[in-house]
Amino acid sequence: MSDESVYSTVEICQMFGISKSTLFRWEREELLPPIQRDISGQREYTQEHINAISERQKEQLSKRYERAINLGDNASLRRISEAVSLRKFFENDLTGLYELAEFSEVSPETLKQLMQIALEQYEPGDQIFCEIVRVLWEHSCGGCA
Repeated sequence: MSDESVYSTVEICQMFGISKSTLFRWEREELLPPIQRDISGQREYTQEHINAISERQKEQLSKRYERAINLGDNASLRRISEAVSLRKFFENDLTGLYELAEFSEVSPETLKQLMQIALEQYEPGDQIFCEIVRVLWEHSCGGCA
């Protein structure tokens, strides 16, 4: 394997908010590129897998969006919009983070994922770390003074 970053099953599941069984099912159904294993037999996911999972989730979100529009389900539409924005941020598009900042409500699960990303991927002085903390602050206390 090259110097490319690799991710564990747990990291991928946390990153995308999916269960191990879903991830393994997608692997069995060959919806993901072949997955290499390390010396101990653990799966090693790469950016190629992240891209494939992201595309899969985009397709699923599109279908959910269509159903929610047809049913006039505003709560589902809000959750879908939140998921799309979070996905953008995972794909290194800061627009997703700024969109989340503008939402009147953000689910606790999304806030937890943002906190985890901030702590694991950024240093406290980084601009993106500060932006994540701002979003968390605004949604955890409603922008209280």
